[in-house]
Amino acid sequence: MNTYIKNLIEKGNVCLKANEVSLDDFLDAIILFWNISFDHGLETDCINNRILTQDEILKFPEKVEVLFEKAIEAYPNSSELIFWKLYINEMNLFSEGLHEKRIRQMLNIESFFLPHFYLMVQFNIVDIGKLKSLKNEISTQGKEDSYRNIFLLSYLNEVDGL
Repeated sequence: MNTYIKNLIEKGNVCLKANEVSLDDFLDAIILFWNISFDHGLETDCINNRILTQDEILKFPEKVEVLFEKAIEAYPNSSELIFWKLYINEMNLFSEGLHEKRIRQMLNIESFFLPHFYLMVQFNIVDIGKLKSLKNEISTQGKEDSYRNIFLLSYLNEVDGL
């Protein structure tokens, strides 16, 4: 796992400098940097395993903002990018429901299941059918090893009936 995280961090740092970056790479880097700086357990593991220093982790929130700016400039119409921007902002502020209305509006986007993930995490509203669709989408993409999908599956795998 250490090598995997180190490789993703390096890839994320490349995203900060590169001119052409795929949406998937942006999202993996954003979610990885955010999650390491947000999740105290993951942060501690990274420090204890000498993957990162505390000083490096302290720079991650700024890196996340820069990555979001670059990604939104490159992919201004991406519903997924907008979703993650709202989700991460709400989590960072420890605010339950700050962006609920806007994310609920995303429920109307055909074949877009991430708002159901949000409802599960923030409000414990579980739509098994939609969450199964999200999990199936991850499986059929062949990208189970992307950090974004590992993050999502860490929640989805805990839901009974999935």
